[in-house]
Amino acid sequence: MVSLESPVEIMPAKGKLGILMPGLGAVSTTFIAGTLAIRNGISSPIGSLTQMGTLRLGKRTDNREVDIKDFVPITNLDDLVFGGWDIFEDNCYEAAVNAGVIDTKLLDQVKDELTSIKPMKAVFDKHFVKKLDGTYVKSVKGHRARIEALRQDIQDFKKKNNVSHIAMIGDDLINDIEGAQKVGIKGGLVRTGKFRKEILDQSKVKPDFILSSISELPNLF
Repeated sequence: MVSLESPVEIMPAKGKLGILMPGLGAVSTTFIAGTLAIRNGISSPIGSLTQMGTLRLGKRTDNREVDIKDFVPITNLDDLVFGGWDIFEDNCYEAAVNAGVIDTKLLDQVKDELTSIKPMKAVFDKHFVKKLDGTYVKSVKGHRARIEALRQDIQDFKKKNNVSHIAMIGDDLINDIEGAQKVGIKGGLVRTGKFRKEILDQSKVKPDFILSSISELPNLF
């Protein structure tokens, strides 16, 4: 179920929807590979309410049922465009293989598409992440310059992919959500991974929307 902390403008489901993710690691590449497998007919969207769920119309005795995806104007999976940033240069196929979440036999069936999705250089400061050594990072220095570099990445991504809408989804309230809002796009917090309710309750940073699962994302567009 999607939780909206305050009224938001929900754009019509027209054009392409860009999904930018900070970090193209295990979670992100699993989401991307799964979506590609589904839209190529290799897998079924098991567990996805929007893709497999139905609605009853009228009285129970009318026996009128429709698929939610055909009744509600949500973005078609074919119109999703993926991108993101990472501190390592691996494309999505390489990152997914390294993560080891999805069997390589399945990944190989969408290898060309996964390989074509390459990260943009990330903003990285070892002062905040002492145990990592980022090798694929932006050279610009200073907070403002980094924000402007990310803002340019987003504009370039929109132009290159002819994207109508962009959403930033993440489980880190500060790095993902606040970061997205600072560069001018809506940030959606997902209640998985690093999410902690107590941090959300105490923080001044408020996400534009909250998801229990990333599978709920199409409901918003």
